[in-house]
Amino acid sequence: MPTHPIASYTKSTRLFALYQCLPRSEADAMSLTELMVGYGDDSDNFANERKNLENDLIALNQIFNDIFYNDALVRVPAWGKNISGQTARFYIEPSFSIDIINEQTVFFWEMLDKYTANYLPVSFKQSITDKLTQLGRQNKDGFHRSKLGRWQDYLITLPSIVQAPTLNDDVITSIHQALLNRLQLKISYQNKWHGSSAERVIYPKGLIFIDNMIYFTGFNPTDDHIDDEVLLKAHRNFAVNRITEAGVIDKQVPDWVGRDIFSLDNLNKLGKLEPTDSVQIKLF
Repeated sequence: MPTHPIASYTKSTRLFALYQCLPRSEADAMSLTELMVGYGDDSDNFANERKNLENDLIALNQIFNDIFYNDALVRVPAWGKNISGQTARFYIEPSFSIDIINEQTVFFWEMLDKYTANYLPVSFKQSITDKLTQLGRQNKDGFHRSKLGRWQDYLITLPSIVQAPTLNDDVITSIHQALLNRLQLKISYQNKWHGSSAERVIYPKGLIFIDNMIYFTGFNPTDDHIDDEVLLKAHRNFAVNRITEAGVIDKQVPDWVGRDIFSLDNLNKLGKLEPTDSVQIKLF
């Protein structure tokens, strides 16, 4: 965020700073008066700065239309409509971002859309759909004419024979929060051969994607030890679809969980993550 009032910068810088400061949802839409709090603070020049803010919003909207073919900057009431005494409010569509668009970018999102359709939660799937819609308004046609884009004429994706199980969005959210914040996780886990769920605390390490299945990997609580082999005995894998409940515990995982030997790549090299001969991951 800018360290000085936005009004103090040149126009190009003002527009970029204004883009950063605008809210990303209709519920948080801001009026000109509210935007002026961060835009200008010169009381003697308030009227001019407010007019400049209004002009900058118009210019930013025009840039989004001309370059991105996107009505990303929303005004309520809509642009072109008479305000008629109403207080106009502004926000950026939450799915919009200024990204570098090239062949690799579009290819990544299209492949992510095709190959994650069976196992990503609905909310994740929707964000991918929104991203492709955004790219479609920008440079998708150019991608399809490129060498990389032309491969789509020679590839087809068919539904998986084995459909992915339904995932609990709340469970996924808790796992993500625990992983990103290095916090312990309490889960209710239904073992494959038992009808009831058992509660257990896990030191989370990561997620494993195999075909259309997602597995959660981590460690049972145990004291630090000088011998890494002892700690490896506490390693466990869990099918995410069999985690019926998950809650983040406000307690950091021990430092030893972050040792290099326990990285996902190394756990895989040690044979802790890969499928067995029966094409099933080793679960507990």
